[in-house]
Amino acid sequence: MEWITGIQRAINYMEEHMLEEIDYEAAAKEACSSTFHFQRVFGILCGFSMETENLVENSRKKLVKKNLDMIAANNLKEQGAGFETDTNIVTLIGKDFQEDLPIMEKEQVASRLLDKILELRKTK
Repeated sequence: MEWITGIQRAINYMEEHMLEEIDYEAAAKEACSSTFHFQRVFGILCGFSMETENLVENSRKKLVKKNLDMIAANNLKEQGAGFETDTNIVTLIGKDFQEDLPIMEKEQVASRLLDKILELRKTK
């Protein structure tokens, strides 16, 4: 569970700096990891999007444009999602899948995200 907490801190860092260039080393540091090990865990390229309209369509465009394996689309229109709350509503989108997660604690979202990344790594 400590690893999930570290990953959640890295995700929080990335969300806080979403509109800037993400410092990969700083994200790894938030997860209490070296950049080498952080990269090995994330052999799958996963992006994050924040959308207020056309959630799936706009996120799929980002998935293709950035050549990602998966994107976690944050629905900012729903109550209980986004910043300044302990919960979130996320849709995991890949080239051949879409998984709509219900509202859940951000730590649970991080766990589901890791599960999906590990599942995708098995197919690479």
